[in-house]
Amino acid sequence: MPRGGGTSNGGVIGKTNKTSFGKCTVTIKTSTGSIALQPGTTLINAVVVAGGGSGGLTQSGPPGCSGGGGGGAGGHIIKQSLSTTAGASIPAVVGGGGTGHGGQICSSKGNDATLTVSGTTYTAVGGGAGGNCVCDVNGQPGGSGGGGQGGRVTPGPGIGPRSGPAGTGGSGTACQGNAGGAGDYDCSAGPQHPQWGPIGYAGGGGGGAGAVGAAGCAGTGGNGGVGIDVSPYISPSIGESGFVSGGGAGGVWGTFPNPSLATGGNGGGGDASNSGTAKNAADNTGGGGAGSVSTMGDTRPSGTGGSGVVGIKELSKASGVWSMQSQFSAKSQGTWPKFFVSFNAAIFTVAGGGGGGYGDGGGGGAGGALLAPAYPLETGQTIGITIGGGGAGNPKASGGNTTFCGPITMTSDGGGSGGNNNSPGNPGGSGGGAGHASSNNTSNTSGGSATQSPVGPIPATGYGNAGGTGYLKLGIPGPHGGGNYAIGGGGGGAGGAGGNAPTNSAPGNNGGSGGNGIDVTPTFGSAPQPFYGPTNGLYAGGGGGGIQPGPPAHAGGSGGPGGGGAGAHTGTGCNAVASTGSGGGGGYASQAGGNGSDGIVLIKLPSAATPFASVSPGTNTLTPTPGCTSVAKFTVSGNLILA
Repeated sequence: MPRGGGTSNGGVIGKTNKTSFGKCTVTIKTSTGSIALQPGTTLINAVVVAGGGSGGLTQSGPPGCSGGGGGGAGGHIIKQSLSTTAGASIPAVVGGGGTGHGGQICSSKGNDATLTVSGTTYTAVGGGAGGNCVCDVNGQPGGSGGGGQGGRVTPGPGIGPRSGPAGTGGSGTACQGNAGGAGDYDCSAGPQHPQWGPIGYAGGGGGGAGAVGAAGCAGTGGNGGVGIDVSPYISPSIGESGFVSGGGAGGVWGTFPNPSLATGGNGGGGDASNSGTAKNAADNTGGGGAGSVSTMGDTRPSGTGGSGVVGIKELSKASGVWSMQSQFSAKSQGTWPKFFVSFNAAIFTVAGGGGGGYGDGGGGGAGGALLAPAYPLETGQTIGITIGGGGAGNPKASGGNTTFCGPITMTSDGGGSGGNNNSPGNPGGSGGGAGHASSNNTSNTSGGSATQSPVGPIPATGYGNAGGTGYLKLGIPGPHGGGNYAIGGGGGGAGGAGGNAPTNSAPGNNGGSGGNGIDVTPTFGSAPQPFYGPTNGLYAGGGGGGIQPGPPAHAGGSGGPGGGGAGAHTGTGCNAVASTGSGGGGGYASQAGGNGSDGIVLIKLPSAATPFASVSPGTNTLTPTPGCTSVAKFTVSGNLILA
């Protein structure tokens, strides 16, 4: 079915489509019910896709809504080589898509989908609705998040000051989808109308299974995030030519002249439309509906989210004799039983580091780290990997989570941002250092605490430490008499706590140092190795604290070994070393802190798995190492493919 085409059922579910090739079977379930396996089937692949969220409303009249956000795609779950009882009946619940609306009615989230195999229920989360300023300008969270609404319109000659704020995109669910894009309410580069001036007010695209939704800008709604190809696990007959969970396009207010309209993500996401109702998502894809497009004086409904789908591929051959025809059909259709190689891999994940604080601020905390020395994998799997982004230093922000979406999810928590003047550090995988204290001769600001998400039934060690305390001493005597000794604490590192601010101004007492990073060479090999980069096997160092000293013989705190940014004596804090998950340095006085760096994932594969492995996209690397092993290095989100 073409993207965004046809009529959405809005939760009215269709029939079960089943194709059989010899003794192996692919079942694509588009209605709630049970799937009966063949008597000899004990091993299956399964794909579960929830219903997509509806797009957000664009309305010209009061309260003056602008471009609606695109609906977020339904969450997706891929399970490979699941064991089950021979001939079992497997219950499935297929969720409907969220309903699109016109008038002053809220958009709606997609419905969850479930599959229960051998007593374990796998739940895909319904997609978040696009932002709609009647109810909430922000996109809703979901399997993938809905796009943010473009803000509010104030009609009148020249439109006057733009009215905001624009909505933010809703968050996605780890390993199921991505966040929606932000809306935009004032983009001077947009189309011009002779009376109304610049036309902006663009909704963000809904998140998709394969990428975040694009932000709206320049009078054009954001494109929906792309979906994901699940045909290798089931069949090309599932979803939209094998693709599911594409995000819906963001809408826009004002068509003078007609702006370039946004498109939905492949995998069923609805496209924006200049006429009538925004396009619905394709049925049984979990795609998000499009946000509506409106001109002055009219209101147009938003698009409906696509219903979900459940697919099962039976991997083990049923009993009986295979005919030549059934063998040929099974092999040509990809349903021939496969044999898998099981192995253990070493997995190391680091989240994004936190940004440093301003105003003699604390250093950013490093991203939390996880090390699993013997993670069970097998060939035939594709593992999604999400790399957490580093937190900005202006304005300060904590780092994003890094997730290894294997059979057992591993999530490292983003590093906490450093504290500003008179404020504590923020918690995170490692905590941010505190900004300078609020009262004279005290250390009454505390560093952020360390947190770490739990890991399932595998041996795994979490690494992260607290940030250091800040300090303030007023009126220091000396060449700069009357000066202040205001100092931030160091951000925590994966291998050690951030340094506390020294409590006196003796020469050599600099800003709080960033905590040490962690050395992975005992697991991944002796440094230097080409896959390590500039830190030679050390990752996740904390950022150093900023300082405003009285006497001149002082400096900002040093960044923690492993890539932490140094704190500032003058100017802004230093940025962390790229792709180390380290914290940024604290800034001086009113100057901004440095940026934290993006996270990283390392995977050491044994010789048995190396011939089957590849990585995507090409920015990531797969490097041979001694002993016929290999190390995959992920610096951007992508996939580990085990053919």
